[in-house]
Amino acid sequence: MNVALAVPQAVAPLLGALLVAAAGGFRPLFLLAAACAAGGAVALGRVRGVR
Repeated sequence: MNVALAVPQAVAPLLGALLVAAAGGFRPLFLLAAACAAGGAVALGRVRGVR
């Protein structure tokens, strides 16, 4: 369980830095983050309840 929580926290800054460097700014990074948040909200909205 620890690896499942630690690896994304270690990899995300690297991927974010690569995206900022490739795109030339922070706007694409924030747009990607907003799209992920919206996708997560849609996915959770489809959950009917807990058993």
